[in-house]
Amino acid sequence: KSQTVVMKKYTVKKGDTLQKISKKFYGTTKRWKEIYEVNRQLLNSPHSIYPGQVIEIPVEEVLGEK
Repeated sequence: KSQTVVMKKYTVKKGDTLQKISKKFYGTTKRWKEIYEVNRQLLNSPHSIYPGQVIEIPVEEVLGEK
């Protein structure tokens, strides 16, 4: 099975941090930098994310055989 990376859109909710979003998508808070790197043009700093912002999350998906 091969893996592909897809971009999922995520709307920031009140109280979210990049660490919390990382935990939600990856099961760990440690991958927040990946989210930040992908959204650098949108985010001034890793600490400035606001409710209502739409960011992209790179998610690895395993492609099943057809």
